[in-house]
Amino acid sequence: MAETRSVHAHLQNYDRHLNRLEELRALLYELRAGTPAARAAEAALERMDHGDYGLCRLCGALIPLAHLLRTPDRPTCVSCATPPRPREAA
Repeated sequence: MAETRSVHAHLQNYDRHLNRLEELRALLYELRAGTPAARAAEAALERMDHGDYGLCRLCGALIPLAHLLRTPDRPTCVSCATPPRPREAA
């Protein structure tokens, strides 16, 4: 019986995940529709179709959903997108 509940919970999580992906796909289609960011949105849709959407293109880390909702065409995580700070002279 516990195994059935576990499968049920897993399916609910999967459904939520699919709903989030569809929400992000809709945002990407909006970006793609005649804006200067069309290439970035198109690339993000291609990553989604290939199954690597939401993964940093540089380090492979997961990009948090909150960041994807703000910029759904984002190809990198925050760490890789942030330029390194110059070292201070000793």
